Amino acid sequence: MILGFDIGNTITKMALFRKDSIIPLSVFRFSTHAASSSENLYGTIEPMLASAHGASLSAHVICGIAISSVVKEVLDAYRTLAKRYYSIEPFIISAANSTIKIDYERPDMLGPDRIANAAAACRLYGKDCLIIDLGTASTFTLIRESSLIGGIIAPGVETAAQSLLSNTSMLVEVPITRPPFVVGKNTHDCIRSGLFFGWISMLEGLVKKIFESERCEFPVVLTGGHSKTYAGHLSFPCIIDPLLTLKGVRVAWGKKN
Repeated sequence: MILGFDIGNTITKMALFRKDSIIPLSVFRFSTHAASSSENLYGTIEPMLASAHGASLSAHVICGIAISSVVKEVLDAYRTLAKRYYSIEPFIISAANSTIKIDYERPDMLGPDRIANAAAACRLYGKDCLIIDLGTASTFTLIRESSLIGGIIAPGVETAAQSLLSNTSMLVEVPITRPPFVVGKNTHDCIRSGLFFGWISMLEGLVKKIFESERCEFPVVLTGGHSKTYAGHLSFPCIIDPLLTLKGVRVAWGKKN
């Protein structure tokens, strides 16, 4: 079995894979804490694995651990976790060990989640595609001829919502869902419209500009925590794959082992 981790700024996703598949057997989620110790991590993940697969899933069943993390502060704890409890040297995704081509001015500044996304997309959806990851940030990653050539980074919708609330005194927290009308009749729906239709317009506008700049259109893959929030409301067709990053973690591990 292979353990894969997609460590985001807010949420960490963990998946258990068979050695012969990139489709997770199980997926678990828990909060990301930059100050976590290896002991804390083990105390979090072992009960999850045991509850899903029974006590028979002992440490010796895990033969590989692969990690994508945008939070550098937690990597030492995960390295210690892998070595101390599973006797494994973890594979930590970076531009330096990327399994795909990277045509980027500063590869060391490229997020490992975007590298993992690209690895999975090239494997599953073809050599030319656009990946949109709607998480803490909204990232656009362009793949041409199986090479990551660049993209766009914008604020995530929840990040924008939190900024709006923290910097204003009369606004209220709202769910990120489609409001009944584009033009709100109350403050609650006005904010919902801005967060929902505003991001729809941003996504559609940037995809259009990317297609125009590349002078062609290609598949769009939507992933991240809010992929399902917006997918059915966009004017362009897209593939929804909420587990793209985890699949990419597994693809990267397989190519290196």
